Amino acid sequence: MHPTLSLLKRAHAVTRKLSPHANKRIIIACFPKSASTFLRNVIGEITGYTTNEFCVAYERNEQDLYLPTLIDHAFTPVVNHMHMQARGNNVAIMQTSGIRPTVLVRNIFDTTVSMANHLANHSPFFSMAYVDDSFAQLPPEEQLDMVIDLCMPWFISFYVSWYKVRQDNLLDTYWLTYEKLTDDKPAAVADICRFYGIETDRATIDKAIATIEGNKKKSNLNVGVKGRGKAQLTDVQKQKIIKMASYYKDVDFSLIGITG
Repeated sequence: MHPTLSLLKRAHAVTRKLSPHANKRIIIACFPKSASTFLRNVIGEITGYTTNEFCVAYERNEQDLYLPTLIDHAFTPVVNHMHMQARGNNVAIMQTSGIRPTVLVRNIFDTTVSMANHLANHSPFFSMAYVDDSFAQLPPEEQLDMVIDLCMPWFISFYVSWYKVRQDNLLDTYWLTYEKLTDDKPAAVADICRFYGIETDRATIDKAIATIEGNKKKSNLNVGVKGRGKAQLTDVQKQKIIKMASYYKDVDFSLIGITG
């Protein structure tokens, strides 16, 4: 048996047989700037689940699942969000641990603008590309060019990797878009709760949403204007993103705004 598979099987035994909370580990695999912090905290507010991380750290590193952390949380219900691609090791860990992820995405053009604003005005630390404080000194169009050239390939890979997981039925996944979430937050949250078998009601959901929206740090919702990507990006910039997606002939990108 491959050493990794052997380790995963031992972890599976620990997390599934010893812990009554083995299936209460909710992972939101998400685009950055997709309201994932808000969603994680609302689910945490409803369930009382902790929001501890399942990866080694949040900085410039890829946010892959860290098996020792999963084992450490074998007795603790957790809801977490991770900018995590469906890499083979991540998928294998979720398969053996009984984790059913939510996949949260957003219109790719709006995401581009939101990423550029975040990198310039809040923090340059993301795993998609090495960006530092000099980014804020670039002209706005050049900031968008840098995000497109260096960060957007990660977003396309993220989407394709999870699309293939669903296509090949490797995991039971729940897909959600930023647009659906922000258009009707209570309905979107209720759908996720049903997916995970979380018993709740509309009053509890409304209260949780109001609580998180009343805390700017926990909501982390910013401008969120739909359509500003196509309005602010040049035709050349939009075509660069579309070109990246065009290599995947068998993938439907309509969920993130690329059609045709």
